[in-house]
Formats: sequence, C-alpha cells, structure tokens
Amino acid sequence: MGGLVDKMLLTFGQVSLVAIISFIIGKIWASNTELFAIRQKAYARFLEKCPHPTEIFMETPQKQKTLMTDQEFLEKIKHASAEFSLFASPKAANFSGRYFLLVGELIATPDKDTQSVSDKREMAHSYFHELIMQMRKDSLGLTWFGIQDFFASRQRTSTKVLEEK
Repeated sequence: MGGLVDKMLLTFGQVSLVAIISFIIGKIWASNTELFAIRQKAYARFLEKCPHPTEIFMETPQKQKTLMTDQEFLEKIKHASAEFSLFASPKAANFSGRYFLLVGELIATPDKDTQSVSDKREMAHSYFHELIMQMRKDSLGLTWFGIQDFFASRQRTSTKVLEEK
C-alpha cells in the first residue's frame, strides 16, 4: 500500500509541474496575442497617415509636377510614426527609415526631372512595398494566414534560387 501512495504523490507532483508550465506558456501566448493586436492597429494607423510615394510627387490638374514641401512631409511623418516606432518590428522600422530618408532626399533635390530622381522614386516605391510586406508578415504572425504566407514565401524563394542556377 505504501508503494501506491508514493506513485500517486509522484504523479501529483508531475501534474502540478505540468500545470505550472502550461500556465506560464499560456501567459506568454496571451501577451503575444495582445501584442499582435496592438501592432496591427499601429500598422493600420501608420498606413493611413504615412505619405504614399505617389502622393509625394504628383501632377496637378494643370499638369504641373508638384512636390510635397519639407514641412508637409515632416508633419505627416510626425503623425504617422509615433505609435509605429513603439510597436514596429526591427525590419519594418528599418524599411520605414530607408523610405523616409530616400523621400527626404527626393524632396530636397532641386532638379526633379533627372534620371537619378526617377531612379530614387522607383526605389522609394520599392521600399514602401517592402515596408508593407514586412508589416503584413508581422501582423499575421502565427495565424493560419501568417503560416500559409510564410510557407508560400519560402516556396517563392526556393523557386527563385532554382531559376538563378
């Protein structure tokens, strides 16, 4: 009879250990879920306020090319990036920094009709697109769509590598 009690106590100890571990994992999972929700909202607000590359350098109805002024651009960045800076992943923050620096260079360039400005505008579009793709990857996380997108991007990457060989 003493052996049976010892086995039950050991089993009770194991169950307690599993309960503690599952509680800790549950807390971590819940905080990650909350962070994903906050990050999604921050990214959505950022995209609403962030100047799009086509918005920065556009044509007016009189077909005159106008460029957003330094002050307008800085105001838009200020309003867009406050919350974004707190919750963005390092990669998303890196792409936004590259995008803002390049757009700042575009605004400061005096001659807007050169090839280098055209190349920089194209690069700004590319950075903006990469920023959106990174934000999408961050905000989808461990959802079904996030996992699906992760494997789809792996598939596209492996296909590109095979094509280059």
